[in-house]
Amino acid sequence: MSTSLAAFGVIGTVIGFLAGRAYQAVCRAWSDYKKTKALVPAMWKAFWVALRAAILVVTVALVWAAGSVWVTVSGVPHGGPAPPPTSPSPSPSR
Repeated sequence: MSTSLAAFGVIGTVIGFLAGRAYQAVCRAWSDYKKTKALVPAMWKAFWVALRAAILVVTVALVWAAGSVWVTVSGVPHGGPAPPPTSPSPSPSR
């Protein structure tokens, strides 16, 4: 009788330990869920701020590229040094 009682004691201890660990994991998961749920609005706000900044950078780059292409294609002088005036050269005498 004492052997079966000892076996029940060991089995009960193991089951209790496993149940306690499962309860601990569930409590930790619930705590993490509540913390994460509270952070979601701030994360969405940060996402939209970052997205707007990225769109602004891309827009500026596209405008810059379009302006560069326009200046190159239109042949508008862009402030470089003026070429020296050409003077008629005397004809060589022989």
